[in-house]
Amino acid sequence: MERDAFRDLALGLPGATQSSHLGAADFRVGGKIFAQPAGAPGGWALVKLSLTQQDMLCAAEPTLFKPEAGYWGRRGWTRLAVDRVDPATALDALRRAWRNVAPRALVAAYDRSVSSPDFDPGAEAAGSGDVAAMPGEP
Repeated sequence: MERDAFRDLALGLPGATQSSHLGAADFRVGGKIFAQPAGAPGGWALVKLSLTQQDMLCAAEPTLFKPEAGYWGRRGWTRLAVDRVDPATALDALRRAWRNVAPRALVAAYDRSVSSPDFDPGAEAAGSGDVAAMPGEP
């Protein structure tokens, strides 16, 4: 998968924006980081998974997923081999990461939109920010 395609998948999620942190690009929802794009061709992206999700994906697809080293890996940050992943697997990982940090109202609106294609989840949940900060964020 191309890095631009990964970016498009991330930014296609409701409320997702691109920003930066410590000089590196990232993807956010509700002000919280849920992913970072690969920094270079052939590089690894990062997604914010729960530890259970991290264990499951790393065991199921060890050539695609690896825990980030050190502190961040112990907090669920997981490397994703963008150049080897198919779009469906990348989107699944991004959706999991997005759900882990998105405001609850936005997740609920998104879930309703899946069963009702005419529903706009961004319109209902705009401005909602009712989730706790990720480690290292205010």
